[in-house]
Amino acid sequence: MAKFKLSEITSLFIHGEDDNNLDEFIQFNIYKNIKLTCKQGSDYEIKAISGSLEVESCKIVYGMKGRSIEGQNLTGCNLVIIGRLNVKITYVACKICKNVCLLEDFIPFSTFIVIDGEICEVGPINLKYLIEDLEAIIIDKNNILVTSTLLIKYDREYC
Repeated sequence: MAKFKLSEITSLFIHGEDDNNLDEFIQFNIYKNIKLTCKQGSDYEIKAISGSLEVESCKIVYGMKGRSIEGQNLTGCNLVIIGRLNVKITYVACKICKNVCLLEDFIPFSTFIVIDGEICEVGPINLKYLIEDLEAIIIDKNNILVTSTLLIKYDREYC
């Protein structure tokens, strides 16, 4: 397991930073059905949702070189990332009595980034992330669907 640093990307990243390493990122969706824990009612209303990304481990895995079916250039060097999105949902359990409940849960994920060329083995692996979208939808009286779009970028800047 490699040492790593994780930092959040501001929304200006898309328009402001240099475009030299746009190949070394991954954008993906994760979701989870979560059971509501508040037993106060069945007429729920979601008030707020927030999330924070936590990377548990990173590992460099060497594989095949070539071109994938989707047309992606495979360099033979992959950065495997395992982590979780911590989610906090504030909701009102009963619109009449206005009981406010807080639900904390997490959504696990694993993904990989194809790295172009050699990876820095001396220092830590620098990752930047952006939670592009985080949504909670009431499915039925006891369940909500939490879905998120994440962007994680490998950053060579400090290597």
